[in-house]
Amino acid sequence: MKRLLLTLLALTIPLNCFGADLTRLLQLAFENNPSLKEARVKWKISEVERREAFTGYLPRVELSYSRNYLNAVPNYSFSIAPGVPSTSFSLFNKSFYQFKVEALQPLFTGGRVSNAVNLKSNAAKAAFYAY
Repeated sequence: MKRLLLTLLALTIPLNCFGADLTRLLQLAFENNPSLKEARVKWKISEVERREAFTGYLPRVELSYSRNYLNAVPNYSFSIAPGVPSTSFSLFNKSFYQFKVEALQPLFTGGRVSNAVNLKSNAAKAAFYAY
């Protein structure tokens, strides 16, 4: 009876053991650790903030469009000679359309942009090392 019990126990041990190498076990531990997940998210957020700080060097483009409609358009009338019917014309149309493109490039920011980039770069490095 003892031998049978030992034989059954010996047969079930390999089936119950989790066969994996150390790198796979470490990978599973890192993927399932909540504090590491939070640190990874903070690191990614700090990288995005660093990239956003760099956009201070880039030009900013603004587009605007407007339409103005007038109920009454002023007319100008004149006559060439006495006895000739007068001629009139409108000074402009009833509708105006305006389209504006504006590009702004910062030339001098007093170190605001470069200091913001340095600050966000250092924050990204700190978040990476914390991760």
